[in-house]
Amino acid sequence: MSVPLFVSKRPKPELTTHPLSVGCLIFERMDQIDFTGPFEVLSRMPDTTIRIIGKDVAPVRDVQGLRLTSDVRIAETGTFDVLVVPGGYGQQALMHDDEVLELIRRHVQNEKLLFSVCTGALLCGVAGVLVERQVTTHWSARHLMPHYGAELVDARVAVDGNIISAAGVTAGLDAALVLVSLLRGDPAAQEIQLAIEYAPAPIFDSGTPDTAPPDVLESFRRKYEPVGAAREAEALRHAAGGASFRSLAPGDDATAFRTLNEEWITRYFTLEAKDRETLNDPASSILLKGGHIFMAYVAAEAVGCVALIPMRDGIYELSKMAVSPHLRGRGLGRRLLQHAIAQARGLGAKSLFLGSNTRLKDAIHLYESVGFRHVNPETLPPMPYSRADVFMEMLLETDSR
Repeated sequence: MSVPLFVSKRPKPELTTHPLSVGCLIFERMDQIDFTGPFEVLSRMPDTTIRIIGKDVAPVRDVQGLRLTSDVRIAETGTFDVLVVPGGYGQQALMHDDEVLELIRRHVQNEKLLFSVCTGALLCGVAGVLVERQVTTHWSARHLMPHYGAELVDARVAVDGNIISAAGVTAGLDAALVLVSLLRGDPAAQEIQLAIEYAPAPIFDSGTPDTAPPDVLESFRRKYEPVGAAREAEALRHAAGGASFRSLAPGDDATAFRTLNEEWITRYFTLEAKDRETLNDPASSILLKGGHIFMAYVAAEAVGCVALIPMRDGIYELSKMAVSPHLRGRGLGRRLLQHAIAQARGLGAKSLFLGSNTRLKDAIHLYESVGFRHVNPETLPPMPYSRADVFMEMLLETDSR
């Protein structure tokens, strides 16, 4: 970590003498110190009450088997001044839990303080409350935060307005002390630090990937790989679902359009003369002829594209659809296709047609699933690609989809 504490330009929480309430979420296979570390500090904050929140009032076991018990169900909670969201391997099972995600959303919508610890930031991210917010998390999940629209900061503790985030596990203690200092003042935080004798002086210097011995780091990565892969897949699914679409205009930088298509085509085939003509000058080949290019973006990264090329009498070729390799199989191709179809209808198109190849079974199935039908190529405008041996059409005027 480059800094112990990052504070954004958003207004910080203000000192208060009012009584405070804290709600701490617990769940199966969480990492208990994500909760018990902040609890140790926040439970000593003057004039503060703490409730332990669970999906049910029943014991849960943390990832190492420690039993923890909630005292109130999520469904019965009111509003807290602070909501603590821990992480741990069990976080992954809650990424589609509407009750948990709504608890987080409601809390932020009420402009209360949200305190994420470790990979609890992933839960906050999928709840949609970290878009354009500056946050930190455990080093193993840091690269995933932009997929949730967040801006990653290189800090052990990050304060961004009403959102406070801690890096991995033990950083929850530091973030809790920061929170006490913001709400009750530095002396209160310092007295708690003294009471719990929090004066880190680690015997080993192996607490970050930069300082850990290579064999130790490699051992951890091997053990972490299954949950790491699951977390990455979830983040990519979320990013694909949150992609935004923009139309490319003449004069816009079309590098991504070319790069995405070249990668996709050359993965299976070779670039043909028509490919080069279109990709080298899409403005002349498509846009200035009345066509349209739609780009998909996740944050500022172009991750997909598709084109509508006018032929005759309201007939358009659906062409040059490509998705970034790391988002394939995440639903982005379907969203791109549906976007292009909707835009074609808005243009008053009568039909769409495309050429594909029998090798691209997944793509063909996708086209079929949205309403394209196999047709004789003689019924379509000439196809300029020798690789095309599958021909499909969608009649928009009569299609009921």
